[in-house]
Amino acid sequence: MENLIIDLGRSLSRQIGDVSHEVKSVSGTLVDIQEQIQLKEQAIEDIRQTTQKIENRIECVEDKLEKQDILLRRDNVILHGIPEPLNFETEEDLVFTFVCLLNKYELDISSAYRLEKRDDSKTRPVLVRLVRNRDKKALVSSKQLRDALRKRSVRLDDDLTANQKKTLNELRDEGFIAYFRGTRLYTRRRGESASPERIVVGNSGGGGGGSNTGVGNNYNTGVGNNYNTGLGNNYNTGLG
Repeated sequence: MENLIIDLGRSLSRQIGDVSHEVKSVSGTLVDIQEQIQLKEQAIEDIRQTTQKIENRIECVEDKLEKQDILLRRDNVILHGIPEPLNFETEEDLVFTFVCLLNKYELDISSAYRLEKRDDSKTRPVLVRLVRNRDKKALVSSKQLRDALRKRSVRLDDDLTANQKKTLNELRDEGFIAYFRGTRLYTRRRGESASPERIVVGNSGGGGGGSNTGVGNNYNTGVGNNYNTGLGNNYNTGLG
């Protein structure tokens, strides 16, 4: 009987030892798992930080590209509704049409051309690049000119980037009156008579100066200015 008890005690001791060993082994495995989890979490954090840096760089590059795009468009205006002839249309034809519409304006024109591919089902807009930015500002800010053009079913717009157009559409959908002047965004609620709030969304890139496209024709409108675009032709509109 005594031997049986001793054997049972030894057997229980061995079992307890085995269980203890297994517990230690599981504990060690849990520690290893926790360490692996910490390593994975650190790796994920490193990836997150790297991704954030890349996103910041992309945002910075996109911002620079947007400002450059705005700068390239700063002297441009776009006219919608100018009839398009069935036959070939030259740059001189477009300049002639433009200065006839604005015959009291003395403007130096760098170039003029239709946007988009020809489509007989619609009239393509005309982009006009002016030499002096102050002339462009005078055009887009003149309500009298806009009203006069509207009577002829012609609309004059600033040449905006895709991002600027998206911003305006979103604000207008939210009930704002919004427009850009260079890189400055002006907004106010519809129905408000107060002056619009100006929101500076970037550098204006300077103001008032002209831009040189290096392309050079001479267009003489007869109102005292030569229009130098570099293509080598002389063009007289007969408005003098």
